[in-house]
Amino acid sequence: MIDKQQLRVIAKSKVITNKSCNDKIIANKVISFDKYRAASTVFIYLSRQDEVSTDLIIKKSFLECKRVFVPVIKSGQMLAVEIYPETEMTVGTFNIREPQSYISNLKTPIIDIAIIPIVACDVELNRLGHGGGYYDKWLAQNNVFKLGLCYDTRKFDIIPTLNHDIKMDAIITERTTYLKISEI
Repeated sequence: MIDKQQLRVIAKSKVITNKSCNDKIIANKVISFDKYRAASTVFIYLSRQDEVSTDLIIKKSFLECKRVFVPVIKSGQMLAVEIYPETEMTVGTFNIREPQSYISNLKTPIIDIAIIPIVACDVELNRLGHGGGYYDKWLAQNNVFKLGLCYDTRKFDIIPTLNHDIKMDAIITERTTYLKISEI
């Protein structure tokens, strides 16, 4: 069986055709998703070039007066940091955008929905991330609806998992929305 690192290499090597179009399709699906619409607080990643873009979702969240939190890695742990429309960004840990300045609070506020980056996924709602384990640790400590974003070309039959890996409650691609049975 293929291991996670090999699968990451395969997934990242897949060319995403019409990326900006697919990003808009996925963003519109998120914006119309019931759990997102009902949320007043959103935890969302600041996308890198090889990930589904979250910029439109973040803009829409601000327009809808939702509180927006983003991940920041500090002292080996992921924190949820609130941002605002005027928040200046810089490139931080792992070449990921993060707020230039922020108030560090180890206690995570109550988050209604977490929008999670996915390198690859399967229909069983298993997620392959970048390999740091930060999201799995954070999700294990926070009771939140977990929505993963992934390109359909990066969907595989099986994602290898370990005991600490956290499944998503839903995964949205440009073609399909996969839901946990209890969410239907």
